[in-house]
Amino acid sequence: MAKNFDQPEEKKPRKKKMLMRLLVPMLFLILFQLITFFSVLAFGGEFSSIKKYAYDTLVEKTRNRTEYIEKEFCQKPVFVYETAGKINDIVHEKLQENNMDISEIKTNKELNREIMEASVDDLIYMLRRSLSNDAFIILETGDLYDEPTSKNAKVGMYLRDLDPTTDSGYKDLLMEMGYSSISKKFKIILDSGWKAHLEADPNDTQNYDFYYRTIENAQENNTLPLDRLGYWSGFSSISENSLGSIKYTVPLIADDGTVYGVIGIGLTEKTVLANLPPNDF
Repeated sequence: MAKNFDQPEEKKPRKKKMLMRLLVPMLFLILFQLITFFSVLAFGGEFSSIKKYAYDTLVEKTRNRTEYIEKEFCQKPVFVYETAGKINDIVHEKLQENNMDISEIKTNKELNREIMEASVDDLIYMLRRSLSNDAFIILETGDLYDEPTSKNAKVGMYLRDLDPTTDSGYKDLLMEMGYSSISKKFKIILDSGWKAHLEADPNDTQNYDFYYRTIENAQENNTLPLDRLGYWSGFSSISENSLGSIKYTVPLIADDGTVYGVIGIGLTEKTVLANLPPNDF
């Protein structure tokens, strides 16, 4: 008699039942081991030890990162000190040419413009040599530039280079703040958030401590050497549209001890992270 191939074979659930008999005890065993493991951790105080170990590891890694960044950036302030001396010479020269004294920075707008224009090359040179993203000069001009819609306005110049390792002359520079006439003369592009003056709100300590803290420290200790008056800020922005940067500033001090401004450099977050050891991540 021929076998009927169209008729389905009878299923045999035997193997399936065997698999279930093995799987269920294994699941219960795994669950029991997990409960036992977490019970030992919880009642034996191991969770506290794990938490402390994780915290200690984080603290150590953070300390190592801090020390590494300090070591990498410790040479950058040298260029700020050198440039501060050059700016002092420029200011002294301009005051002599115009038969003025340092107090007229707070009263004479044309004097401020001349100082800024004469400082462009030295500021860019400092930016290039220090491999920083920002280079800036801000003068303590009192309320000379205040307007009804603009308070605590200070004259200055703030330049930015997002790729400091590439020197393309003035083409890759952006002016965040400063005279538009200087931008036009030196062919420096105005950034999208450009402002003519720095509107330094003294109540905004996060963003403008780099200016006010440096000025105040120098006024209280103007006999100290320049390297003792430097100040590293946290990440701060000079406008709503600009990238934040860590800034290092030193005061500008005239021969008679008058603190008439600040000069400094800035490093964006991208640059700081690029200088961290890769294995820290």
